[in-house]
Amino acid sequence: MTIMGRPTAFRPELCEQAHNYCLLGATNDQLADFFDVCPSTIDDWIARHPEFGAAVKAGRLVADAHVARGLFERATGYDRTIEREVIVDGELQVARSTVHYPANVQACLFWLRNRQPG
Repeated sequence: MTIMGRPTAFRPELCEQAHNYCLLGATNDQLADFFDVCPSTIDDWIARHPEFGAAVKAGRLVADAHVARGLFERATGYDRTIEREVIVDGELQVARSTVHYPANVQACLFWLRNRQPG
């Protein structure tokens, strides 16, 4: 006996949308809101459709790496080149300068607490 249920709303083209939204840091609850389904449906799609799960995972890896890089820079300090327009002898020129942002102790502690627990 076959159990019939509601037809799935899953379509393969949703994989790219999920990937792109996860690049922005979307959670499963946010994906569910975006696709107008229940959060458990997103969990089901991730489990049943390998291409969907892979798209979600790949997007999240990129987003997490971006955040980790920013946190690492805050923890260790970093330099940024700043450009601004100035007028020199009546001519518009671009002035470049380097600004140093020192290490942030809170970011260091957060990094170490999460990277070396215990």
